[in-house]
Amino acid sequence: MGSGWDPRPTKAHPHGRQVDGSSAWRSLRGYPFPVWSLLEMSVAGVATPLNLSYTACSAPALLK
Repeated sequence: MGSGWDPRPTKAHPHGRQVDGSSAWRSLRGYPFPVWSLLEMSVAGVATPLNLSYTACSAPALLK
């Protein structure tokens, strides 16, 4: 849940919710994984469109 997604159902959010101050692009402060979402992985070149080969991306950018 440090990524900002809280899957615990509540009355107000029966399917879970995105915690205030986080988004699909921004994890909560102190979350240990710098890339956690498919959106972030796409920007980093790790996740590619299904019609492209993995070798077409620039995954080594994450290893720096």
